[in-house]
Amino acid sequence: MSILSYRFEYLKHAATTVSLVYQGAPSSNITYRLNGDLNGDGNNQDLMFVPKKASDLTFEQYSATVGGVTYTYTPDQQAAALERFINNSPYLSKRRGQYAERNAAITQWYNDISARFIQEFYLKAGKSKHTLQFTADINNLPNLLNRFWGIQKGVTTSQPLAFRNYDANGVPVYRMQYNNNGALYTTPFQNFYS
Repeated sequence: MSILSYRFEYLKHAATTVSLVYQGAPSSNITYRLNGDLNGDGNNQDLMFVPKKASDLTFEQYSATVGGVTYTYTPDQQAAALERFINNSPYLSKRRGQYAERNAAITQWYNDISARFIQEFYLKAGKSKHTLQFTADINNLPNLLNRFWGIQKGVTTSQPLAFRNYDANGVPVYRMQYNNNGALYTTPFQNFYS
């Protein structure tokens, strides 16, 4: 966090203070895991293997009803969605052919600049000096200037894949997860609106 503040007095009865507060950081670490127990150890949070190509994995076709609408997800659709998900992740795209590491991925960097304006007027009444102060705070100043600036990103899911079972040849079978709108996840980050 950095704070820059400047105060100036004028007309012997007034002062103005302008302050800027900067905060920048990733909001959290991410561990990409499977939904399911791939290795049979009783833990349903196994680390996710990042395939060299999403089509290398075996997906089962399945249907799900979301908001009264039934969606059917084919293996090809799921492989394409996982491929986009991996490509859209700076971390996962560099881990192809390897397991994800615990807490190794981080959310995108977030920059926030807030401003405070203070206007003061001094009044003398007898021997006493009184101050009348007006304050205006602007949170997320960049977003006031441009609607695409100052938007914090959050994780859509840290479990894009669900392990279902093993096929007759002992090959793991997966399902690509979907969001609240019934769409398969294709991006690891989403905008936070709060």
